Amino acid sequence: KAATSNYEGAQSVLDLDIYSIETSLYENSPLAVEIQGDTEISDFLKANAPNSSVWPGNPELVFWAGIRNLEGELIAVGAVTMWETGQKVLSSVGTAENQRGKGIATKLVAEMVAKSNKLGFPRLGLAVRADNIAAKRSYEKVGFILCGEFTIFERD
Repeated sequence: KAATSNYEGAQSVLDLDIYSIETSLYENSPLAVEIQGDTEISDFLKANAPNSSVWPGNPELVFWAGIRNLEGELIAVGAVTMWETGQKVLSSVGTAENQRGKGIATKLVAEMVAKSNKLGFPRLGLAVRADNIAAKRSYEKVGFILCGEFTIFERD
């Protein structure tokens, strides 16, 4: 069913699915490896996840995490942020194009949930484009549960 707005002339511009997980599910699991290097992270996102919501320098950032291949190249990245409301959110998860479909993002997300638990965050949320089936499948494998749908509208 298509989302509708009460405002005349409003057009749907983005459909998001909202997920949540209790981090205690990963209490004794391997922790994500924090990464530094704003330029490397920005270059990776530009090449592999250009529509990311969080970029280096974002004041809400708690940590960046990543996975590297045997040559030391970054092949997956993600961020945990804390909004002004106190909500902790998984953001800007991306996998190198040539590494997709191998479970790397699922592994990274699970490790980020574990690290968030270790930091004392009882719950993590995330928003993902409703049409990003691969990402939603990855989050669901980790244990994220769909809690709602959200549509952003724009008027001319």
